[in-house]
Amino acid sequence: MAHSFLWRGLLAILFAMNFCLPALSAQEDSAQLTFRKTAVSKKSVQYHTVRKDEAIYGIIRKMPGVTEKDIPHYLEIIKALNPRIKDWDKIYPGQKIALPSKSIAGAGEEARGDATEDLSSAASGYPTYRVKKGDYLIRIVRRKLNIPTKTQQAMLRIKELNPSIKDANLLYVGQILRLPQARMQAGTGPAPSVRPGMDEAVPAPPPLSEGRPAQTGDEQTAAAAMPEEQPAPAERTESAASLSPGARLEIIRHILTQMHGNLMTKGNYYLPISRTAQLTIDCSAIPVVELDDQTTVFLEMKNRSSASLKKLIGGAWSNLHIVKMDAKDDVIVLLKKIFAKSKDYEIIKAGKPIALGSEPDVEIPADWLINRKSKVRPSDTVQGLRLVYQNRDILPRAVTRLARAHSLAVTEFSPVSGLVAPREELYSLPPLTVLPKSPAADLGFAMLSYLKLPADRNVEIRVFNIEKDGFNLSIKADILVSQGGRKTVVFSRTPPQEFIHVLRKTGHELIFISDRDDPATNLEKILRGVNVPFASGYFLFSGADHDQPPYTIGFKGIKIKNDEDVYAVPFDVDHDLLGLMKEAWSATLIRY
Repeated sequence: MAHSFLWRGLLAILFAMNFCLPALSAQEDSAQLTFRKTAVSKKSVQYHTVRKDEAIYGIIRKMPGVTEKDIPHYLEIIKALNPRIKDWDKIYPGQKIALPSKSIAGAGEEARGDATEDLSSAASGYPTYRVKKGDYLIRIVRRKLNIPTKTQQAMLRIKELNPSIKDANLLYVGQILRLPQARMQAGTGPAPSVRPGMDEAVPAPPPLSEGRPAQTGDEQTAAAAMPEEQPAPAERTESAASLSPGARLEIIRHILTQMHGNLMTKGNYYLPISRTAQLTIDCSAIPVVELDDQTTVFLEMKNRSSASLKKLIGGAWSNLHIVKMDAKDDVIVLLKKIFAKSKDYEIIKAGKPIALGSEPDVEIPADWLINRKSKVRPSDTVQGLRLVYQNRDILPRAVTRLARAHSLAVTEFSPVSGLVAPREELYSLPPLTVLPKSPAADLGFAMLSYLKLPADRNVEIRVFNIEKDGFNLSIKADILVSQGGRKTVVFSRTPPQEFIHVLRKTGHELIFISDRDDPATNLEKILRGVNVPFASGYFLFSGADHDQPPYTIGFKGIKIKNDEDVYAVPFDVDHDLLGLMKEAWSATLIRY
């Protein structure tokens, strides 16, 4: 009798577990509109020939009247004018690029917007609309297309015409939308009021800010179109109500995937009870988390699991756990619940920035850390979590890639839109210049050549001549630098004192370097001897200096003042980091 009762109970559980909820909606990324074709008069275009070390952002900055917030608008127009260029990270010296003249770009915001709209309209053949402050998609449908009810079909059609729109609440000022031909009207009167239940529920979006910069690149996300807000307090956490369960689970899925874990929200999960029976769990109703430490966590939503199921799982498997997922739980709370059941991992509040090794010393800010419980070294940190509230909170891709190279994953997400991707940076830089560390004479000559100083190698200098001294005698100098009437001689081996006296008497400046000395010491001697300004020490750069997150990059080196700031360092530098240093601080790094 008891046996029959048990099986009836299990059958009831199986029935309850297989009851399917509607599929969770996955958070989608948001990208900007990319133009494929243009119809522009040649009179409206000027051409620029790419010079050495130029990047597209630097070219745009040099255009008359362009400010930082204008750059994304100009970049979109330039892409439209140059459809053959597929990778803007690989422009090369000598390449010709079409740039918009004032007739397209204009001097002000309206002129730029109109030009972009003209390009978009010419490319698509559809009427276009330029997003204004306070706009969101449903309002455009009601006012511009004059569709007061049953707007879902019109919104879907607009999304088809504008694949960049992934979230109806994440439009940005100046964005150009293609609109359907049907029912297009010019009226901009007040939109008809909609009572709950009459139309689809569309939450009111946050207010849009004027002049918000658009992001570019193929991997833009919803945060690239996030509204600008006031800086958030340090202890601020995201509101669970602003993210759907699906969006929260997508963030968790991303985090777990980078830890070689898994989150299942589709299909079934099977647990064997005996040789002839198994428990089937519907993952759309109860998502399943699997960690690489053999921990499995079932996320209970809406009290789906019964006390019998909890008792059954808890008694049969020590590594299986059920945790309750409340509607009010934000992402961090859910992660705390999950990792509280883990054997190897924990999530803790970040007390200080995360250090990414040395040479260079890079530190990035984080709000939360996922660590191994047996953490004994900083490198044991598995993942850093960052909550972003505005565009400038997003770390540059060069920094997140460097973190990944140091086995640290960085996940950034918005309390409004979910997962975000690092800002795409477009750099066109040659490889890192590497000077020979030794012999000392080779290092010195390579540095002088890099600085474009007139230097010659292995030069014979006559010390005694037959007319004056009765015999000829020359000495070979490793390097001879001629600057006007001034001659500087570099020796890697100290010549006899008599020769030194004669050379100085004849007006030569002498520099003595040695293969036994540190390369930095030899460089300093040469730079000082040829009167090139420099400073040696530790140099620190902060993203906060350029309205970016407060990451820092620091290193020991020699700062050389030439036509630009050149930093000679004794270590290799990641190419993306080189680009970031060049773009943000106009700093060029070379290695010795």
